[in-house]
Amino acid sequence: MDDLYNSAERDGLTIGALANSSGLDPLLGSEGVRFDAQKLNWIGSIGKLQNVCATWHESAVRSIDDVRKQEVIVAGAGATTNTVVIPNILNKLLGTKFKVVAGYDRGSGLTMAVESRETDGIKRTVLELILMRQEMGRPFAAPPGVATERVNMLRAGFDATMKDPAFLAEAKRGNLDVDPLTGAQIDALLAKAYGSPQSAFKEASILLSPPGSSRP
Repeated sequence: MDDLYNSAERDGLTIGALANSSGLDPLLGSEGVRFDAQKLNWIGSIGKLQNVCATWHESAVRSIDDVRKQEVIVAGAGATTNTVVIPNILNKLLGTKFKVVAGYDRGSGLTMAVESRETDGIKRTVLELILMRQEMGRPFAAPPGVATERVNMLRAGFDATMKDPAFLAEAKRGNLDVDPLTGAQIDALLAKAYGSPQSAFKEASILLSPPGSSRP
């Protein structure tokens, strides 16, 4: 991302295929970030990312309410992956009792019940910020400073590809879900995120930070 933002030529010939968290990394205090996400020229995203939580068919756990009542052990791939982050967030925000094998508990005192009025306003905004990374999927972007005409051409080409029968057929053969976002839609998501209260940024950053992080 740093190379795309700081070093790539501004001629529209270089674009980046980025991680879903890229647009929010500066906002949530990720270490080593040296770019302004809102100055990138966002082209679009092929599809949104979805998280699914499933239990074995013989398990007594069938719903979120069940996980509020009893501990459920889940395996995580790594401390910063969604398989670890999302269960811990659900524990803190929804009062669930997921035990993540590869996870951690920041003990930040953010546990709350979804049905309480406290989930309105600022605490609802925290969840929206976290889940917005999923909404962005795997976005494509060009560096800042690319001529508007070229950005429009890139966006038009991307949008046309998302409707192209040959592309859609190939995506279907590869089991690739196509649920695209346009560049303008990504701009709107980021504008909403960056317009959130500072306190929401801080709480979201705490929830997403890995063990041993120096974030507040």
